[in-house]
Amino acid sequence: MNGPLTRRTLLGAGGSAAALSVAGCSELSTDDEPAGQSDAVDGGHEVAVVAEIDQAQLEAAEQDVQETQQEAQAELQAGEIDEEEAEEIVQEAQAEFEATRAELLEAAVSAIESHADDVSGLTIAGTEPEFGALLVEGEGDSIVEMLALDDVQAIVDSAEYDAI
Repeated sequence: MNGPLTRRTLLGAGGSAAALSVAGCSELSTDDEPAGQSDAVDGGHEVAVVAEIDQAQLEAAEQDVQETQQEAQAELQAGEIDEEEAEEIVQEAQAEFEATRAELLEAAVSAIESHADDVSGLTIAGTEPEFGALLVEGEGDSIVEMLALDDVQAIVDSAEYDAI
């Protein structure tokens, strides 16, 4: 190696290994299960898919909350509103932010579900839109191809979905 191991290198190697494993390229097996079939579900694999939120929209919503907090603080200091009113304004802004976040997650989950409906060999076995997680069953190649979607942040072991 030509230097220290960086986080980016480690994550890249881990991601590649995970993708190859999902695609069935692993030759490790026990005597009881054939190679490449450790995660098999009816000839396919079961994985958790993590949805990707549109960061620009999320950051814009977060900026709105910060601006609202600053405005409420300025109005409070100017005596235009009392502390209770300022707190209500901030809570409303935070609720709007959470609603925007939930909408973005639901949109990403919906896009992934739509993709799975269009691809032969992929099935959505479960969804948790509030967490942006889906349980997907299918062929390794079809699952790995999902990484090309803008709405997919990661593909992880199905145990991660079960832990939700």
